[in-house]
Amino acid sequence: MEIRHFTDKDIDGLIKLQEDNKGEFKYFTPHPVDRVTLLSIIKTAKLDLYYVVVYEGNVIGYGILRGMDEGYKVPSLGIGIDKKFYGTGVGSLLMNFLETTARIRGYKKMRLRVYNENKRAFPFYLKLGYKYEPYDEHSVLGFKEL
Repeated sequence: MEIRHFTDKDIDGLIKLQEDNKGEFKYFTPHPVDRVTLLSIIKTAKLDLYYVVVYEGNVIGYGILRGMDEGYKVPSLGIGIDKKFYGTGVGSLLMNFLETTARIRGYKKMRLRVYNENKRAFPFYLKLGYKYEPYDEHSVLGFKEL
C-alpha cells in the first residue's frame, strides 16, 4: 500500500472509487469527481495537496488538504475511503498522513466539514481529536490543533 500525490495516472482509479462508493461519498463533496475537474486540479494546484491511497494497483482512498491556494491559513482536510476498507485503519492512516503533512508545512490547525447525516464520520473525527462547532443546518465544522 502507498500514499502518493494524485496525478493524471490516478484519474480513472479515483473516478472508479467514487462510482463504487456513491452512497458513502455523498458526504464527501469537495469538488466534482470527473475527468475535466480532476485534470484542472492537477494542473492548477500550487499549495493545495491531493493524495491517493493505492493498494494492489487500485485507488482505495483519496485525501486532500486544500484552501491554501485561496489564501486560507487553516487547511481544509477531507478523505474518502473505499467502503471495503472500513475498519482496517486505512482512514486513520490517511488522516495521520495528512495531519503530519500539514504540520511539516507549518500549519497549526486543521479544519473539516461533517454532514449531520454522516453518522460514521462523527465519532471517527472525535476520536482523532476534532472539536465540532455549528456551521449550517446540515453540517458542523471540526477543528484540531496540530
